[in-house]
This record gives sequence, C-alpha cells and structure tokens, in this order.
Amino acid sequence: MRNIFTLIVAVTFSFWMSTTNAQQLKVSSGTDLTIKSGTLFYVGGLSLTPSSDYTLTNTTLTQATAPTATAPTNSNITMVYQFSGTPAAFSGTIQVNYQDSELNSIAEANLVL
Repeated sequence: MRNIFTLIVAVTFSFWMSTTNAQQLKVSSGTDLTIKSGTLFYVGGLSLTPSSDYTLTNTTLTQATAPTATAPTNSNITMVYQFSGTPAAFSGTIQVNYQDSELNSIAEANLVL
C-alpha cells in the first residue's frame, strides 16, 4: 500500500458514505474503544494517531469504493470511509493508505482531505 497523505488536524469525522460498504470495525452499544494518545491505530487502510486519548462508543466504521452523495466523476479515490453516528471531534494524525489502482485517475499531487 502507498500512503496518500498524513495530516495533523483537528476535525470532526465526516466521511462520505457509499452503497457498497464493507464493515471494518464495530464498537457495540455499551462498549468503548479508547485509542491512547500517540498510539497508532490501523484498520482497513485508515490509520489514526490521536494527540489525546480518543474514545469511540457505539459506532461502526465502513469502507467503500464510492460516495453516495452526488460528486463529479473521478473527484475521489476509490477508498471512502464513514463512521456511523457522530463520533467525538478528533485531533491528531490521519493517514489513508491506498493502491495505485484506487487513485481513480487523480494525480497524487492533487490529493486532498
């Protein structure tokens, strides 16, 4: 896999949702998953390294090849993520790994989050 980009950001997770979802992670109701500050957490091509402890509760991470929202042709790579519900704001490093075939005719220099 290749690395799209690594960003240091403070964001609220808001990823596109696709009709061809593959569940990558499920945190069931009544349970928590805490990623400790500075710890690399990797699942399905997505890496998170929070700058402070980050807790996921009652959420599912899905991965798809295309967003369901109307978007211009070839405007996104074929690696789309969505967390269900409204996860807490995240601050830290986000890294997305991809294969060249998932670039969807987008030049690496033009990739943005």
